[in-house]
Amino acid sequence: MTSLRPWKSLKRKAFFDGVWTIVFFTSQQLWYFNQPTRWSIYKTSMLYDSTNT
Repeated sequence: MTSLRPWKSLKRKAFFDGVWTIVFFTSQQLWYFNQPTRWSIYKTSMLYDSTNT
């Protein structure tokens, strides 16, 4: 049973590493995707304001 314990903790570490990587990657992607979207929304609102007046 002693050979099973390190393997278990290793598996848990790999799992948490994978989760952390996924979370970090998605947050980075969201940040990069958010900037153009925010900019396009800003541009559209400015355009809308200019056409509205």
